Amino acid sequence: MLDTKDTLILFGRSPFINKIRDRIPEIIKKYTTMGCNYFCESFPDVDYVIFYDDICPKVKNSTIVTQYEYFKYKKHKCAQLIPDYPKKELYMVVKNDYIFTSVPNALYFHFHTPSMALNWAWQKGFKNVVLAGIDLVNHTPHFDCKTAPDADYPKWFDSDLVKAKRHIKEVAGRYLNIFQLNPDSDMEVEKITIEELLNNNLIKTKGENMEKVKIKLKSAVILAGKVASPDDEQNGIYEVTKTVANELIARNRAELATDIKEKNTPPAAGNDVVYDIEKLKEIAGKLEIKFNPNIGGKTLNQKIVDFLIEKDENLAEQEDAIKAFELYEANQDNKQDESEEYKELVKIAAEANIDFQENTGYEDLKEQVTLNLEQYASELNLELGENWEIKDAWEKIKEKIQND
Repeated sequence: MLDTKDTLILFGRSPFINKIRDRIPEIIKKYTTMGCNYFCESFPDVDYVIFYDDICPKVKNSTIVTQYEYFKYKKHKCAQLIPDYPKKELYMVVKNDYIFTSVPNALYFHFHTPSMALNWAWQKGFKNVVLAGIDLVNHTPHFDCKTAPDADYPKWFDSDLVKAKRHIKEVAGRYLNIFQLNPDSDMEVEKITIEELLNNNLIKTKGENMEKVKIKLKSAVILAGKVASPDDEQNGIYEVTKTVANELIARNRAELATDIKEKNTPPAAGNDVVYDIEKLKEIAGKLEIKFNPNIGGKTLNQKIVDFLIEKDENLAEQEDAIKAFELYEANQDNKQDESEEYKELVKIAAEANIDFQENTGYEDLKEQVTLNLEQYASELNLELGENWEIKDAWEKIKEKIQND
């Protein structure tokens, strides 16, 4: 049976809403509900309204879920139109295509508003989310197109829609049971009828969460009341419920072991290592390393390690290609993040008329900008607070200057 306490109905604005319009008040009365963007202007009794873009839908008594900056800076519509609205949850929203975040006051976003709503639902402890009016179909009018401010039809690239549907199925589906209310939707998630929803007659939900799956631990965790490490049991492979698996995977403490070969047999003569050849071939393909299809695991492992060490000398002590590749990817991500942060620092330094040498390193420039902003804030009698961020501080300073 579907427990209404564990279930969120997430409303979008596809034309399907017109087909169930008369039943929506009944759904709102029975379940916790959230409407995306301007949905609440047609159905003002939804519990929550969520939006990613800088809009300000008319709310009756719903709790607003959106980005914290929309109520913080006067340039945004919410700060202008409803600055003192009492019922709101404000978050730092960051783009991420692969996981949900459990960090308080933060949400991950992928392409469209429902993606951050699904992360929010998981953080709040919901187990099931029913999509109603979220069909991800291009060039179709919103059900409220004649009354909502954004009358234009959604105009997305087809490739983006494919990625968005995959994100709901493969990413959100790891954390939540996702159901689709539109029987004609091509989204690859389980369908549920409005009769089942209102009669509380859903069959599979609870059982699926109790289904067992195998995971491989990445770090020590508590399982069945004892501390379990990646090195004990069957090479760190455990059988747990989907609920436990989802939690550990979300915290990066484990990974699904579906495709990992369990090494139950004794090692070969000479204690040779058993290599995951399919995983190694996958990594080699990503790195565009050419290899003979019949290559052995040991040879391919060394080939990948040598390639990665040549790319990054910090990996010189690594002997395991899979581990080396994970470290290499993490290093590349860090470099990319630092590169983007450096560009942001340069932009702020230019706007703030802070002089610096072209070859100034990231840490030196960060220190220089920090000291200058502290001085500006002091001269303006502006309190930046504890643990302030450079970008936020500069926005505060600009706002102070404009208001003065």
